[in-house]
Amino acid sequence: MDQSHRLAFPDDALPPEGIYKSHKEYAHHNHPPSPGASAHPAHRQLNEGDAAIISSLTTAGAAPRDIRTYLHNSSDTLATQQDIYNRIAATRRDLREGQSSIQAAEGIHSLIKSYIKTSTFDLFDSWQAMRHAVTNQLKELNHIRASQQIRTPLDISGGMFEAVQGWVSHQALRKVQEQRKLALASPQAPCKTRGGTAQPFA
Repeated sequence: MDQSHRLAFPDDALPPEGIYKSHKEYAHHNHPPSPGASAHPAHRQLNEGDAAIISSLTTAGAAPRDIRTYLHNSSDTLATQQDIYNRIAATRRDLREGQSSIQAAEGIHSLIKSYIKTSTFDLFDSWQAMRHAVTNQLKELNHIRASQQIRTPLDISGGMFEAVQGWVSHQALRKVQEQRKLALASPQAPCKTRGGTAQPFA
């Protein structure tokens, strides 16, 4: 700190050097140990199978409470409703290719504004312009899919993707390839629940 930013304290307000020492007080938790393993995030980690089920049910339009009911009936997961909400949010982010919901809304709003040139359109004219925007977007997507059916990038070529070439976008296939590489990597030892009462983390 330079001289211009120093505060002028009277000499008697400055403590002598080394007079203060830190003392430990109340070195205990303000609650008893949590009795259930689901209280600890380390035990609520979703495995790949459960995460894939949540993603597919989300894409199919299932409600979060129904997804949780299905998981608790078919899996030994300790995931809470919030964990499922977090996975649903991640799935929706993947569908938007990393964009937030606000960014996606701003993108479509900007697109529609480019078709509605004036603020004096009536409701019918606005609807026609929006319909034109959506139709053009679909045509562009069909063109991209058709071009992807013709050529295949080297990083996603091979027999594994042959059955879905042309039906699934290259971006989606790259995501699958990333997940495949993660699955083939040496996994770390999972955190196991020990018998007895779960202790809170320090």
